[in-house]
Amino acid sequence: GVALGHFNKFDDAVKSLEEAITCLKLRMENLKNKSESVDEAKANDAFYSREAEITELEALIPEIEEKIQDTKDMKSQDAENQKEENGFKQNGEASGSAKPVSTIGVKRKAEGAQTTSPKKAHV
Repeated sequence: GVALGHFNKFDDAVKSLEEAITCLKLRMENLKNKSESVDEAKANDAFYSREAEITELEALIPEIEEKIQDTKDMKSQDAENQKEENGFKQNGEASGSAKPVSTIGVKRKAEGAQTTSPKKAHV
């Protein structure tokens, strides 16, 4: 979901994140009912417990919901930016009617000005 959001596929990102929440809730339900599939890597882990995994999954859901809200905010911000860009182009300001810069001005010292540094020498 996050990657889709970065590619401006906001609707797909929200859908993907919502599916992730659904998957996590299903996993938590299976853990609570003790009907989950056994992970071979965790089967021999002395520190693993169903309760710990449920707690971790419960902590992930609000983070994903926050990411969904962030993605929706990014979508609305992107829509505003598109409107601004389109409005800017429609006014003709960005259509190339502005005069391009051909030279860069250089500030020159006035004649008779001191050529020594204004900093005092340390003696």
